[in-house]
Amino acid sequence: MPDIGICGGPAYDLSTFMAVGLEASMRHLIVFFSVFGLFAIFGPSVNACTCASPGTPCEGYGRAAAVFVGTVTGRKETKSSKDEISLTPIAYKFAVEHSYLGVEGTEVEVFTGSGGGDCGYRFAAGKRYLVYAYRSENKLATSICSRTKLYAQASEDLAFLGNLSSTPKGATIYGQIIGATPGKKDVPALIAETLVRIEGEGVRREIRPDAEGRYRIAGLPPGKYKIALQLPDALTVNEAEREVSISDRGCASQNFYVQDNGRLSGRVIDAGK
Repeated sequence: MPDIGICGGPAYDLSTFMAVGLEASMRHLIVFFSVFGLFAIFGPSVNACTCASPGTPCEGYGRAAAVFVGTVTGRKETKSSKDEISLTPIAYKFAVEHSYLGVEGTEVEVFTGSGGGDCGYRFAAGKRYLVYAYRSENKLATSICSRTKLYAQASEDLAFLGNLSSTPKGATIYGQIIGATPGKKDVPALIAETLVRIEGEGVRREIRPDAEGRYRIAGLPPGKYKIALQLPDALTVNEAEREVSISDRGCASQNFYVQDNGRLSGRVIDAGK
């Protein structure tokens, strides 16, 4: 069964409703379809879409499967089968003016949600856009959580994209390890002892963060990478490993929040005293 969720929130598998008993299943379904009905009735006035920051143009480009400038020439709504619910039911056709990544030819189709709670981007016919698209359900898709925007509002992105040809080849991964334990003076020193390991595409690199917890590795082949932390015993983190995919000349940013686990650590100087 497919997952159902709102952008930025948890996804729900409809099969889980059957596993908790008929009565509980019905309560979940009633709540779900009541909320869904509100979106249908009130449209944009009920907006439950929550987006994280889209990051810099370099990060947006690094995550994307396609980046292009184009004008909307058509729109159609696709129908889902009885067993599937698509989160990107609207298809927009674009006349491509300039492709920076992943688009060949003069036309391309990009899918998105219907707007509101599914984070769909509402393109206007005849308008010119800079589009960042991603692979979803074997098709290109975008949302309001991406850096997609009207061409007239894309000066920062276009400045970055215009310099791509002079940018050295290779992908960049960077971020910061941040102490989340207030008042602990020893946490910054412990962060400096952390080892950041980046592995993928036949490459394995290790680096220690600087005094402010920042790390950066450039010149990586484009592709998929795992970023893992090897922490001192006195520190802990909820998620010590992440995965990212990066396009050539793109960036990926990953911050980690660590805290003191409350355990004493150190080494014995003289066990005889």
